[in-house]
Amino acid sequence: MRQMTMEELALPIKGSMRDGPFGSNLKSSHFVDEGIKVIRTQNIKKTGYVDQNVAYITPEKAEELARYEFIPGDLVIAKLGVDPGVAAVIPDSCGSGIIPADVVRFRGNPAIIDHHYLARFLNSPKVKLQIQQRSRGSTRTRVNLTALKDILINVPSLKEQREIVIILDKADEIKLVTNKAKKLRLILVQSIFVDMFGDPESNPKKWNKIALNQLCSFDRKTVQPENIIANTNYIGLVDIEKETGEILNIQNVEHGELKSSKFKFNENSILYGKLRPYLNKVALPDFEGICSTDIIPIQPIKSKSNKTFISYLMKSKCFVKFAERRSSGANLPRISPKKLEKYMAICPPIELQNRFADIVKSVEKLLDTHYLAEENVLSITQEMLT
Repeated sequence: MRQMTMEELALPIKGSMRDGPFGSNLKSSHFVDEGIKVIRTQNIKKTGYVDQNVAYITPEKAEELARYEFIPGDLVIAKLGVDPGVAAVIPDSCGSGIIPADVVRFRGNPAIIDHHYLARFLNSPKVKLQIQQRSRGSTRTRVNLTALKDILINVPSLKEQREIVIILDKADEIKLVTNKAKKLRLILVQSIFVDMFGDPESNPKKWNKIALNQLCSFDRKTVQPENIIANTNYIGLVDIEKETGEILNIQNVEHGELKSSKFKFNENSILYGKLRPYLNKVALPDFEGICSTDIIPIQPIKSKSNKTFISYLMKSKCFVKFAERRSSGANLPRISPKKLEKYMAICPPIELQNRFADIVKSVEKLLDTHYLAEENVLSITQEMLT
């Protein structure tokens, strides 16, 4: 697969890769309520063009700035913002308009490059690293036109480019469906929890209440950096998705790579985030490893409690309120294991807790096909883009 710069991919005519007019030629004072569109950086997202908070200028002003016109099918790139270098293709629904100084309009050679493929590639992690290395600014990071012209792009055949775009579009559809399914699953399981056990705070089913440390042990065993073996699984707070508890990333660390002690956990643990803004993250790993000391590994006592039941109890409103009220600290409030283990938990029979866990497993199986499809599609396309 060959590599070419953005400049080499552009049409061999003047202005095929151009940023907008100098600031004084197009200012916010030129904007009007309706007229010709001005696409700003906030309208350019990885997901495509966003038709919200669009600015307008008069037709007369647009004619004055005609050399900065964009049309459907053009590629636009944000030079400035949270994500400099993010790119999108102008859809037919947008129509034409004008780019400002912080946006680049790109018109590629159609015999070499597909704009939709190029947008995908520019938004990939591989190119983001190139852009970061070329960006400047401490508070408002910016990449200039010259730097963008030098960005290296992997250029397979046009046929392969279009196949990659089709696959990535499909991956987005699958991901959207899967994310919706995950949220629906959470709502469904929480509803089943309340049906089976009632609200943990009002306790309408009159279950016995006992301190959490009588249902679970709070493991405080740490591993010193010098004792961490090669290829150890490591999880930090940011690796856990707060709403669903999904473990998004498992890092493999080597001996000596970590500089501070970490907690141990195993496949029977519940991982609980104790530090704000990550307080109340709850995850159920199916493997052993080590985790940040901002995560509390909790071991349910099997004769008294089921880890799936405890994990959903921890997601209940009353548990979340308990943890938030008892977290302390000036800069980064957190809750200690000593405070957490004093929570008075409902204690239904272990047989009923196990039944709940079986139901949750059945619900999760409904998503297996979506997960598998998403993983396969994303792994294939990642290989294609690298």
